[in-house]
Amino acid sequence: MKPYPLNHDLPPEVASTVQLSLKGRPSRLVFATLAAAIAIVSVDMRLVAIWYAILLAWEFWGARATYMATLRFPLLSRLDRRTFYSLSSGALGSWVYASFGFMSWTLGGQLGIQLATLWLCGSAMHLFVYFSRSQQVLLLHLAAPFCAIIAAAIVDTGLTWHTALMAVITIAFFSATRVFATDRNALLDALEHHAVARAEAEAENGAKSQFLATMSHELRTPLNAIIGYSAIIEEDIESGTNPRSADARNVQKAAAHLLGLINEVLDLSKLDAGRMSLAPEPTEVNQLLHDVQATLTPLARANDNTLSVFSTVAAIDRNLDPKRLRQCLLNLGSNACKFTEGGQVTIVASEDETWLRFEVRDTGPGISAEAQAQLFTPFSQLDASYTRKHEGTGLGLAITRKLAQLMAGDVTVQSEVGQGAVFILRIPASKQTQLAAA
Repeated sequence: MKPYPLNHDLPPEVASTVQLSLKGRPSRLVFATLAAAIAIVSVDMRLVAIWYAILLAWEFWGARATYMATLRFPLLSRLDRRTFYSLSSGALGSWVYASFGFMSWTLGGQLGIQLATLWLCGSAMHLFVYFSRSQQVLLLHLAAPFCAIIAAAIVDTGLTWHTALMAVITIAFFSATRVFATDRNALLDALEHHAVARAEAEAENGAKSQFLATMSHELRTPLNAIIGYSAIIEEDIESGTNPRSADARNVQKAAAHLLGLINEVLDLSKLDAGRMSLAPEPTEVNQLLHDVQATLTPLARANDNTLSVFSTVAAIDRNLDPKRLRQCLLNLGSNACKFTEGGQVTIVASEDETWLRFEVRDTGPGISAEAQAQLFTPFSQLDASYTRKHEGTGLGLAITRKLAQLMAGDVTVQSEVGQGAVFILRIPASKQTQLAAA
């Protein structure tokens, strides 16, 4: 027999429920086979065989038939498909199994009563293991064996105090099963929470360790330059010659680089601590874009790139923080210039009634979907090895997104490998006043 044919034609909302039921089928069949083998000692073998055949039919074809009913009958199709599958399984499948307990109790004498009790406990344990995540589904499935056993006792002995006491005991047993299911779910939720927290902590620790290793490498470079060129200047002074201006400029560049690295770490710390605030002031976006272009042009030329800036933003003052907006655009633009060689880097600014939109496009190597998932994560880099081609701390994009969110906006990316990348920065248009020169 083929396994459940449901796997290939069920919608996603039902597939998970079916898979859970499939996992329990081997144990159900083993348990049913052992019980049937014992039952033939005290129950007519033909009845046991008929029940076992019905059970196999249900396990391999019945569930499919109940689901297909939702497609054939419009009234049933109005139900949520997962709900209907659970209802049909509980209303039919559980009763197929529960009928064995009723048959064994009423027809099997003392051995049948013992076997029915075993069957009740085994069924409850099975349902507890596989269906306790949903209290409604659990109770729905437990209703069948409960009713079957109580009915069997009434048929066997009538309405006596013994039957009533048994009903109370059975209710207590199923109530305990429900309580245990609640506790189990709480424990599973706690374990899942701790597992997620542990995974996040391990990932964060790994990223921070990589960051510290990267930072030690990044900091050594400008520090070594500062120390080396300072020593050259000191030797020139001691020898009575004038220090060379080129060496002094190199010291200045190395110090500026070092300051930039430290500022990135401090900015991220302030953002994470919620201690960074905005300083809005009247700002004309086009002039800010002109300043950004002037800053990025040498970076673009260093990799033989062409830098272009286009804007359809009105020449009016807007109430925003020019320092933070410039920082965001420079981070995005410098990344585009750094990772693109002999290509085109374009910044396009536009606006609507709600948003200012800045697109930083490049014709670089592109970014894979896997890399995009970690792109804005602090301390992460596309290439974290010491031999990587491009320098950096891996904080630029993380800071950019946090700054954008601080300005009530966001940064997103669109890219495919080999197709370049487009980073989109959006911030609210804010209040605006017409420029006096406009």
